Amino acid sequence: MEMTEFEALVGKDICVEYDFNGEKQIWSMKNFYIDENGIIHHNRLPLIIDVFVKNASNPHCGTPTHG
Repeated sequence: MEMTEFEALVGKDICVEYDFNGEKQIWSMKNFYIDENGIIHHNRLPLIIDVFVKNASNPHCGTPTHG
């Protein structure tokens, strides 16, 4: 996924898929936010956002399994 596409989904009721060591995780975009400096964060976890975005795919409505 490209960063601009990910930024457009931040805070929305959308899920993205993330492959973690062969396990498909489904993450809620509601748990991400963009701070006043334009930096993306997760509400609870210290994620490396560039790595997460690079491996995120398939934005869709659904039920998250993670984050």
